[in-house]
Amino acid sequence: MPKETFFNLPEEKRQNIYNIAIDEFSNKPYEKVSISQIVSRAKIAKGSFYQYFEDKEDLYTYLIDMIGKEKIKFMEKDFDKIEDMDFFEFMRLLYRNGVKFAAAEPNLTKIATGFMVNIPKDLKNKIISRNTTSAVDLFNAFIQKAMDKNELRDDIDVNLTSQILTHMSIAITEFYFDNSNNVSEENFENLLKSADAMIDILKFGLKKQ
Repeated sequence: MPKETFFNLPEEKRQNIYNIAIDEFSNKPYEKVSISQIVSRAKIAKGSFYQYFEDKEDLYTYLIDMIGKEKIKFMEKDFDKIEDMDFFEFMRLLYRNGVKFAAAEPNLTKIATGFMVNIPKDLKNKIISRNTTSAVDLFNAFIQKAMDKNELRDDIDVNLTSQILTHMSIAITEFYFDNSNNVSEENFENLLKSADAMIDILKFGLKKQ
């Protein structure tokens, strides 16, 4: 993650580096992104970059973290609706809001979908391991709230269920975005259909009723 020197920069300079990095990573595959190009565009010395970040991987990890935070910020206005909605309808609302975020932030979405399909496996696994905790914590809270409302079985393992939901969500997204970072409306629609199908399986199970 960024060094303290990065956070000590004036906000305008820090935001400029962030915006340039977003542009570079959203328009090029990870391996084609050049620190030299980023520092040239930001008009900073290459040595200064290494005072802010360890390397390109460190910068990229920071961007993925920030995208996750931006997405949660975009969606959190509806988090309290779980009080009034059925749990499964609430889950559908979350996925729809995720698609709205993707449409509103195409460059961030290109980076996020590129992460799913064309990042070196060891880096991808490291970032997923680092970032799933916050998603699992959110699902834990939502599941517990639904259990308190007697909408779910009271014998389920909350943390295990949250882990399953988190990794199923990652798998569905990974399935629908290819190496071209396809963020087309058709892919978003297909993603929503698959999310609905996943939620129906969770709600009704696999056994024929």
